[in-house]
Amino acid sequence: MNGLNQAHTFEDRVLKMDHVRSRRGATVGHGALLLYGADVGERALVLPNSVVMKRERLLPDLTYAGCPTSSALASSA
Repeated sequence: MNGLNQAHTFEDRVLKMDHVRSRRGATVGHGALLLYGADVGERALVLPNSVVMKRERLLPDLTYAGCPTSSALASSA
């Protein structure tokens, strides 16, 4: 895990928090940002400098990239 977890934000002067989950075997690239409520599935790969949006669920065994993330291709893990 080389990314950043941001488990809280202030939106309209309201503090919002949730867990950030990285499941077994998940890989988060350098500089990737996981916002609160993000759930990275088992063996999923988040490429460097990607942004996983709040409450986004990434499916297992896929590769994700972009800002916001989208499925790029099947992971070879």
